[in-house]
Amino acid sequence: MKSQTVSRDVSIETTHCARCNIAIYLEESHLRNLRRSHAEFYCPNGHSLNFNGETEEERLKRELDRQRESTRRWRQDAEHFERSRNTYKGVVSKLKKRVGNGVCPECNRTFQNLQRHMCSKHPAFAKAEEGAEG
Repeated sequence: MKSQTVSRDVSIETTHCARCNIAIYLEESHLRNLRRSHAEFYCPNGHSLNFNGETEEERLKRELDRQRESTRRWRQDAEHFERSRNTYKGVVSKLKKRVGNGVCPECNRTFQNLQRHMCSKHPAFAKAEEGAEG
């Protein structure tokens, strides 16, 4: 039987036991997986260890979620204010049209002299608002 030689480059990282401070040498990918999964592992002296702190990936995901929520709230606020603005524009247009036709916005009485005044001195007052509605 022939023997085969397999060579592989392995990147090793060092961490230390939180209890006895002994150096622990682990393959880089294995150490990365332990940090990401927060899985339990043991030092050579048998102490149970795990990485329970937030990883950079978890921190970035949390920040992204926070930014998405903030963006969602800003969009909702913008839509609310747009609807509110459109409502007020409609109310103003309606009032200007009524005043332009000589109707008091408070008591709904018609005043011919106000209507004549608006038509002769400010003819564009109600007409400009008619096209701006909607």
